[in-house]
Amino acid sequence: MAKEISISQCMIVKNEEKNIRRALSWAKEIVQEQVVVDTGSTDRTVEIAESMGAKIFYFEWCDDFSAAKNYAIEQATGDWIAFLDADEYFTPEDARKLPEVIRTAEKNFSQNGTPDVIRATWAQLNDEGKVFAVSEQDRIFRNKKDVRYRKPIHEVLASTALQTAEKVLEKGLHKAEPPQINTALMTWFTAASSGRTGSPEQYKEKAYALYERYCKAGYSYPDIEFGMACYLQKLGDTDGVVLFFEAALQKLEYYKGVDTLKMAGRLDHIYAYLALYYSEKKDAQKSVYYCTLSLRVDKYQETPLSCLLELLKDDRNTEAAQAYAFLGKIYDIDSLKDKLFILKLAIKTGYKELEEFIRAGMSEEEIKELWSDNCQSWAKKREALKEAYPNISIRNRTDMNFLSLLNELRDMDAEKLYEKALIRGLADMLKEHHKSIEAFYEKLADYRSKQCLYGLLEMWLRKESRIISMARENGLEFWDMDVIPTAEGMTCADIGEHQAECANGFLYTYDDTYKKIYFFTQEGAEGEELEKSFSGCRDVSFINTELADLELDKAVEEPLDLIRMDVSAGLLELLAGCRGHIEKKQPKLAVCIDSDCNHLWQVPKLLKEWNPNYRFYLRYYGEKPIPDRIVLFAV
Repeated sequence: MAKEISISQCMIVKNEEKNIRRALSWAKEIVQEQVVVDTGSTDRTVEIAESMGAKIFYFEWCDDFSAAKNYAIEQATGDWIAFLDADEYFTPEDARKLPEVIRTAEKNFSQNGTPDVIRATWAQLNDEGKVFAVSEQDRIFRNKKDVRYRKPIHEVLASTALQTAEKVLEKGLHKAEPPQINTALMTWFTAASSGRTGSPEQYKEKAYALYERYCKAGYSYPDIEFGMACYLQKLGDTDGVVLFFEAALQKLEYYKGVDTLKMAGRLDHIYAYLALYYSEKKDAQKSVYYCTLSLRVDKYQETPLSCLLELLKDDRNTEAAQAYAFLGKIYDIDSLKDKLFILKLAIKTGYKELEEFIRAGMSEEEIKELWSDNCQSWAKKREALKEAYPNISIRNRTDMNFLSLLNELRDMDAEKLYEKALIRGLADMLKEHHKSIEAFYEKLADYRSKQCLYGLLEMWLRKESRIISMARENGLEFWDMDVIPTAEGMTCADIGEHQAECANGFLYTYDDTYKKIYFFTQEGAEGEELEKSFSGCRDVSFINTELADLELDKAVEEPLDLIRMDVSAGLLELLAGCRGHIEKKQPKLAVCIDSDCNHLWQVPKLLKEWNPNYRFYLRYYGEKPIPDRIVLFAV
């Protein structure tokens, strides 16, 4: 005997008296209930629906289609839901087939009750009843708490990240590519620990089960152990965190892949955590080892240095001179900045012998500079910098530090500058263009951007990576939702390298809400991979061309809303080929500017000349001290 299929028909309506009768008629024979949610009708819509036996509910309109539709779903009791608009319907023949289609789907995907959604062909008719457009829509779906609409307009049906990731891991382990599997499990760890879907503690058993499935399937990616450790850290499971952090580090040692690792940007955190753990366990040898590793990643961390000083202080066999010599392997003890940092932490941890040793070794000039630095107030420094840089508002430490460094760049003798700088030629170029750097800082629209620029200068001029490591973005490259919150209805152009990876990130961030995408590719493996990956997507054009010859104004005549560029040469020429779009439409721009540091100030200056309305944002996604994965946004 065929399984009984329980279907609820749902819809939201307002002033649909012309359509409501047909909208309810097509489903009468196959559904168990019809749920109509009215959002403020002033005609006979509700009256007609009631007369046809529909269940009527009322929802106060709040400019959010998803909220109204999700309210309707909450009223449904069927196992499956058919959610069509009032002007949509199935033909009688297709309506009668629907229960059997659902039965077949459940039979073919019986394990865990998948699928959640049945996608149907959707045809639009003109006034004469003729088809003028055809696409696919998600109108039939399982009645589950995690399947809901999202976005206030152009609403889309979606599962939660947690559930979606679980499906990939439970059903796609031997079908999906390793990067997708890795992303799914990392997404699951993040969602499970977020607290947005319940207490993180409730997922512990599931976390271990998914991790075991992942390992048994033969995958090996250091970020997974890192993700598991971060999840367990939310639970306060210290021993579990240590176990997985150390497993991640062991895998990292032998990792030969090319994918970017999240844990690479958090090594200081991992080492510091392990250092404190072993300190509490009275394992001084391991604690010193991890303190040292953490400080080699970022030597200006107070926590691991404090831990290290406590260990050195408590070791009766280590004198202050020996401790200072050991610290000299991490710090530049000829640098006043490094010396004062160690001194500050020695005082804080009560390491009197080391404090006295450092003070005794300071020259009169250093003591004088220390005294001068301590006596000069914030207000005095601020006033001096305001006078030197009247166009920049000084509101916080980032502004102060940036302008102080700019002062140093401007005034310091070249030979002295070379002593600290990463590369002589880079220092020369930055010194030559210090006014352009100042102007660029002034144009940046948020402090994430200003911190990024300041961090880059610290790295290039002082070999100091602490600030840029703090400013480094861990999200998807190019798709910063604070800068580009939506791609809804946009016509986009994508030019250059890393297209498949970036396009995947684009779809992950914005779904398929775009209007159209033009991919300008060069012949080769990457272009073939892109076309293979996205050949099934709607409204996507792949155009093989030599980028050096590309003029976007001629290649795409319709207005563009978003342009992404990632090229290793010819960036300014490519931008010049977009000038018409930039002047007329002001498309959002996401531009990688790795190839030449001059682009940091050249590109914004050029764009401001063409369209003075642009606002600029700067993000850093790289891991190298040489300019790498710096993205400029203009919106």
